[in-house]
Amino acid sequence: MESRGKRDLLLYLGVPFCPQQCRYCRKRSVEALPGLRKRYATALRREIEFSAPDFSDCTVPAVWVGGGIPGHMFDEELGKLLRDMPSLFDMQGDPEITLKVHPGMVSIETVNSCRRGRVTRLSVEYATGSTFEHRELGRFLGTKAMDISKMVLANTDFVLSFDIMVGAPGQTQATLHQSLDAALLYGATHISIHPFELISGTELWKDRQANGGKYQMNPHRRLPSPSERDGFLADVDEYLVRQGFACYLPNHYALPGAECRYRLLEARGEDVLGFGLGAETLFRGARSVNTDDMATYLGHSDDPERCIARI
Repeated sequence: MESRGKRDLLLYLGVPFCPQQCRYCRKRSVEALPGLRKRYATALRREIEFSAPDFSDCTVPAVWVGGGIPGHMFDEELGKLLRDMPSLFDMQGDPEITLKVHPGMVSIETVNSCRRGRVTRLSVEYATGSTFEHRELGRFLGTKAMDISKMVLANTDFVLSFDIMVGAPGQTQATLHQSLDAALLYGATHISIHPFELISGTELWKDRQANGGKYQMNPHRRLPSPSERDGFLADVDEYLVRQGFACYLPNHYALPGAECRYRLLEARGEDVLGFGLGAETLFRGARSVNTDDMATYLGHSDDPERCIARI
């Protein structure tokens, strides 16, 4: 996919805003206050503009906008930044641009900004269609929130990718099929499977630590065993293949033509240039991570030569 002898470079734009942290999540998230949103978008643009000239020997085939759930704050500042990217980087004629969104938080304004920002894919952090699993994981807005987004997304041509959790507390084969069926009903042409992990320090982990083994004795709240989870994963593979999907990468399924270019090139080991709070860069074998302190990151906008990353 390299063009004119240039090396491919993936861009990752981290937008850490999230309405509410789920009980199983440890990601750095910040409340998307209007003033902070604008200041953050300004700092993100300044970081990109300062770094872009150093990568004139690269071409950009794909961009991922994630970190938190940036879709719920995808306003004109971020949309304009994406529109201006071709003036900063050598981007291919049809770059893939993926934006992370949350069910029920895709407005008409979001759709219009996405169109102006040349977004091609929406990655929907759906997780589960089971009401109980939804509550246990500490998700927000409810399992039917995607009904609202479906109406908003009618007559749009975004590729819709759904994230589905496998091995969540209390999950059964029936509830897993419920989640997959819901994703297909909502128009998913790409599905990414995320094996559940109970991460130390999260609210869900603390809750289970405090209650000892009580939850594992409760069939409705226990974590599936590793062998059960492997069985779920095998079942997902069989089910989605029957629906016409192909597994083009481990845990990533797509209908023909809906494969994610960013994920494919990332798996191939292409360089990733990360911008934003806590964003990671992997370039020519060197890995660096931006600061996760918001005040430090915003200050970088006034002093772009100041190093905000650790190698």
